[in-house]
Amino acid sequence: MTSSADKSVCVTGASGYIGCWLVKYLLEQGYTVHATVRDLNRKTEPLKRLAEEHASQGGQLVLHQANLLDAESFNEPIKQCSVVYHTASPFQISKSRESGQKRFIDPAVRGTENVLRACLRPETRRTLRRVVVTSSIAAVTGFYDQKHGNPVPTYDETDWNTTSTPQNDPYSFSKTAAERRAWELAHAPENRDKSWDLVTILPGFVLGPSLTTETESGSVEFMRELLGGRLALGVPAWQQSIVDVRDVALAHLRAGSDKKRVPSGRYIVVAGYKSILEVASAVRAEWGQRFRLPQRELPKWLMYLAGPFIGLPWEMIRHRVGIPICFNVAKSKTLLGMEYRGVDLTIREHVQQMIADGLVPLQR
Repeated sequence: MTSSADKSVCVTGASGYIGCWLVKYLLEQGYTVHATVRDLNRKTEPLKRLAEEHASQGGQLVLHQANLLDAESFNEPIKQCSVVYHTASPFQISKSRESGQKRFIDPAVRGTENVLRACLRPETRRTLRRVVVTSSIAAVTGFYDQKHGNPVPTYDETDWNTTSTPQNDPYSFSKTAAERRAWELAHAPENRDKSWDLVTILPGFVLGPSLTTETESGSVEFMRELLGGRLALGVPAWQQSIVDVRDVALAHLRAGSDKKRVPSGRYIVVAGYKSILEVASAVRAEWGQRFRLPQRELPKWLMYLAGPFIGLPWEMIRHRVGIPICFNVAKSKTLLGMEYRGVDLTIREHVQQMIADGLVPLQR
């Protein structure tokens, strides 16, 4: 029988792109969700609406204010929970004057460390049974040609990103450093007496409909730029490993709720592959000329010239543009039972949501 303690969980970054869907699924199954947000006065209405919609299933929502860089702010929401889902992490692609260290690396690494240290406090280290951390395929490889393959290099959960640096790709470096820190803390000799183990979920480029119009996500921002015509002159030949946000949330749910069948470890979640131009083509197939979409790929030499002006380091262009990549997702299918949505469906429903919410303009 499931106890009330087993039905009490914590979701960090609950108002985020992935976090919101995870909260929805947990409430549907009657969990009490201790949801952390950066500001209790902002972006909480979608979460409150979800709680109201699923009250009949027994789910309850408890909101907490917490900051990734505040070591004490996660103590209360995590206390007496059986599972912690750490989804909070920075991922924005718009231009910023902040350094990669301040914008990505510090929040990701210190935030993960702060959350896990809250999980190791005396009142929590013996009541928790699992911690699920959102990582990324960016922690698997930075350069697409980091290793060789015939005809395409295939990466799996044994691979780690050894090529990204704070200078050439601070986002990927931050995901790698944060996940490594999580495993260091989970496996530290002084923490052997803890009752919980660790699972990390490594999604590809996350697309799909958002439950909020205010999500600060690089994925959502990319779609707004694509549909808004900012990439209409052309795009790099850059392949994306895509997965639906709903499948990512479901992978988290299954990893946290079924410890007996899902062992501790890393799990790559990727549904399929499309270049940026192919994403645009999928949109055009449904909406025709209603959006100003790119119709050509820019030559690599031109990307080298434009790179410094659009925030793409030469090293990233050299080792990603025009280079195919593949990820082995057998582990997620076998142990998490994942049956991934088709990428075209994901793109179509993402665009439908953005149109319905008035986030992108349709041309007549």
